[in-house]
Amino acid sequence: MNIKVQLKDDLTRYHPLLTPGVVGYTTDRNPINDCFVYVQFYSIRTPQNILWKSLTIIDEEYLEEKRKKREMMIESLKENGNVELHWHHNGSFKKLSYQYRNKKNKRHFFCNCFSDLSAELYAEMRKAGIKVREFGVPQDAVAYRFNRDYYNDILNRREERWRAIVSTGEAVVEWNRNGGYERVDLTYIWKDEHKTETFLKREKGMKLLLELQNDNVSIYHIGDPQYRNKRMLGL
Repeated sequence: MNIKVQLKDDLTRYHPLLTPGVVGYTTDRNPINDCFVYVQFYSIRTPQNILWKSLTIIDEEYLEEKRKKREMMIESLKENGNVELHWHHNGSFKKLSYQYRNKKNKRHFFCNCFSDLSAELYAEMRKAGIKVREFGVPQDAVAYRFNRDYYNDILNRREERWRAIVSTGEAVVEWNRNGGYERVDLTYIWKDEHKTETFLKREKGMKLLLELQNDNVSIYHIGDPQYRNKRMLGL
């Protein structure tokens, strides 16, 4: 499909006529990958391989058709959709996937791995009240860039969790035969559910123990910690 577009970035380092504001249309020629598109600019003889994020779509007919399709998709997602937001183990964005059935009962499935577009879709889904299941935990900075309201939700859940830990929690820390750190098991009640979290890494476990001590949460020891661990915890 040929879509009328306008260049918004200065790309004169690639071609002297690739200046901001130059207008053209997309072509059917296959680009390097989905991040790029070949554009035939009116002022340049040969099509240019351009990043989508460097372009602004100014095709009114295309934008109107896209708006209608988006509205239909949102309505279908509200009725029978399934939306999942996935994060990598390192906290970076992985994908936003969603599926639904339209009015003709035809199943549609989409998987979007572009953070910017996924953030735009997520904002619309959130506004429409569509439930989004989450898998993994994002880094704070990544979540903040993705969606400000989503980031605030994370902060609120974190505060609610900690209040539940302070009011109902207790921890059991295990030390090995040499007094070294083994693990911390943390149990508490949050939203009428019994929660259990295990911390196997010493750095995270010791940090947790210090925070629990500061808020007077009960801590039980199995074994005797070595001198440096006692000193760190003020025992």
